[in-house]
Amino acid sequence: RVIQVTSPVAGDGKSTLAANLAVSIAQSGKRVLLIDTNLRAATMHRIFGVTNGVGLSTLVSGQSAPRDVIFAIQTAGLYLLPAGPLPKSPADLIASPRFSRLIDWLRDRFQFVIIDTPPILSASESRVIAAISDGVLLAVRSHQSDPLETQHACDLLEIADANVLGVVVNEFTCHTCRHRSFSPPHLMTTSRASVAAKNRIK
Repeated sequence: RVIQVTSPVAGDGKSTLAANLAVSIAQSGKRVLLIDTNLRAATMHRIFGVTNGVGLSTLVSGQSAPRDVIFAIQTAGLYLLPAGPLPKSPADLIASPRFSRLIDWLRDRFQFVIIDTPPILSASESRVIAAISDGVLLAVRSHQSDPLETQHACDLLEIADANVLGVVVNEFTCHTCRHRSFSPPHLMTTSRASVAAKNRIK
């Protein structure tokens, strides 16, 4: 129910994967929350057209309430918790007991929680999140990702005792075919939603 999406390094397509996964599950009739924990390089607020003035960082630090930072997106059943302003120490904020308690609280209120995290080789907080998630998806780019970096990422997930659900390979080309066998999916019509309404969570 709580699924982390990460990658070895930046540029592997993990945020696109997380966004499309959340949209797809919501369109199947589930209640889904997408969380942007990439506090240093937040992207989800731009994808879905919401403010990043408040979000995860203000919620965990006690400056905001859940009803003020969780936004309802145009797709029915889909909600977004953006990253919020960059805190002084992102790693300390994610490693705090308040963050862990927040994930437990959200687990009881949504059928699925999709967590977009920073690249695991560059941010220690991704390993913290891997340890408390139910499963992890690792995104890599075919012909671009360094196999040693991918292996190192898998080793770190193993050390964190993470439940790795699988690896998503982006930009894979089948050389025996005329067309690509995989390309990142389009974010449908929910991308760049107009002003999103704040969801009142009780």
